[in-house]
Amino acid sequence: MKAPVPAFALSRPRFPAPALLRAAAEAPHGGGREALMAGVMAVRLLSACIDPSALSPETRARRADAIRAWLPAVTLDPSIRTAILRAVAASEGTATPSAAVALEALSEAIGVALGIGYPRAARLEVAGLVARLRRG
Repeated sequence: MKAPVPAFALSRPRFPAPALLRAAAEAPHGGGREALMAGVMAVRLLSACIDPSALSPETRARRADAIRAWLPAVTLDPSIRTAILRAVAASEGTATPSAAVALEALSEAIGVALGIGYPRAARLEVAGLVARLRRG
């Protein structure tokens, strides 16, 4: 039985796509892992568009800049590179429909590049976030 959580305790942050995170952690080093990590970063940034208290706009902008700086250092399929840049740009605004389109395009690009290396559970988590972004 779990002990009750004290009223003054901080809530534990929950990543919105744990299967995607697990897939990235377990993937062998190389382009597949980097593609999954691009997905992880996009999910983190874009999920903050739904819940602005998760990351402030200033924090999202700093993280977006960090992703842009990271991209030249990794080997990514050009379609994934383009999609992550669009997702990063969408994360800096407040328009959740454009964020949904960008995340869906990134997920599709990862799926094409990795095929069976992109787990179904991760795809479903990302699709769920896309649906939430569309609803605003």
